[in-house]
Amino acid sequence: MKVGSHTRWKSRYHYVWGTKYRHNILTIPVSKYLKKLVMEICYCYEYTFDALGTDGDHVHLLLGATPSQRPDQIVRTIKSITARKLFKKHPSLKKILWGGSLWAVGYYWATVGEGQSNEVMREYVSNQGSKEEKTRIKQLRLL
Repeated sequence: MKVGSHTRWKSRYHYVWGTKYRHNILTIPVSKYLKKLVMEICYCYEYTFDALGTDGDHVHLLLGATPSQRPDQIVRTIKSITARKLFKKHPSLKKILWGGSLWAVGYYWATVGEGQSNEVMREYVSNQGSKEEKTRIKQLRLL
């Protein structure tokens, strides 16, 4: 729980967004750098970083923010800063993606409650791209 001068809050958001044209560009080096960037952005903008996971062509992010920080502003800030810095660090991405955009236009966001659901979401987001998560998803599809 965070405390302000007159308020207390605990808000968590789950974001998902994809790469432009769903290109599978989020390799291990790119994903590691992306996580580092997102953690730096969270520190600078006073977001609370919880977890980040990638699966080749999309990103899952779990973070917290103050009540004055709108969810759409948060994701817009993160997507724009990471795109600019990823293109600078990995210029080969520009050869794959044309038009100067790294991320697709849209995104998904939802609030995450306290307690077990927060822990479940943290594990889910952190395990994106892992063999365990892919196996779990295949098993769910069988049902």
